[in-house]
Amino acid sequence: MNAARESRLAGNQTAEVLAGRRDTSILPRPAQHTPKLVGASVETELEATLWRLMDGSIAIWQLTPALAAWWHVAYAAGAQSLGDHLDQAQADADRYYELAMNPGKSLSEMKQRRIDEAIADADRAGALVTERDVARTIFAAVQVKGRAQ
Repeated sequence: MNAARESRLAGNQTAEVLAGRRDTSILPRPAQHTPKLVGASVETELEATLWRLMDGSIAIWQLTPALAAWWHVAYAAGAQSLGDHLDQAQADADRYYELAMNPGKSLSEMKQRRIDEAIADADRAGALVTERDVARTIFAAVQVKGRAQ
């Protein structure tokens, strides 16, 4: 090889090393430390406060506004994550209650009876003016203990 070509290769060596085509052992290694977690400096006090809140020795109103906000956000996230399961469990319980209290009838027969009764009551009261009124009446009629089926 001529000298000019050799110097070009030497000049390209850095790019090749950075591209991973050569031995990368000459590159500096990143620091091998674990970054400090946010809140690590107050973790012990936060945990103690959490357990005092859970066992009832303090109330939410005794927390700072920022800490109370964390509590409410966590509570809302937990409730939202369980919401569908709880709604389904309540609907199942309502359905089983209806079936147990009305033996020999199907759930659809019970709902249809409720719809017919609600429409007749609303019609007698003059409350059925629009289709929306009818839809609301039907929806309310198929509610079981406050839950839609």
